[in-house]
Amino acid sequence: MPSITQPLIPHTSDPANWQQCEYRRELFKLLLSYLNGINEFSSDSYDIDAEKRMNFLLDLFWLSDTEALQAQLGDDTARIQTALKSWMSMRHHLGAFRRATGYFGWPGEQ
Repeated sequence: MPSITQPLIPHTSDPANWQQCEYRRELFKLLLSYLNGINEFSSDSYDIDAEKRMNFLLDLFWLSDTEALQAQLGDDTARIQTALKSWMSMRHHLGAFRRATGYFGWPGEQ
C-alpha cells in the first residue's frame, strides 16, 4: 500500500483549512479516548454526545478526504471504505445496545 506523502490539508492560514485541522485534532483526541476507554468513554462517565460527535467527525473526515485518498491509494480506497463502513455499523449497533441496556462498560467488565 502506498504511503500518503502530501498532507491532505495543505495550509492552515485559510480559515476553512484551519477549521478542518481543528476537526482532525478533535477527532484524534476522541479516537484515542475511545480506543483506550478513558475520559468521555470510560464506563463510569460515558458521554453519548461525545459518541455522536465522533461519528460526525468520522463522517466529515471521510467526505472531505475521499478524493485525496483515492488519488493516493487507488484501488485500496474501496477496502478502506468497506472497513470504515463496517466499523461504523458495529459502533452504531453497540451504541443502540448501550442506550437500551444502560451498560457502558467494555466486554468482560462488571
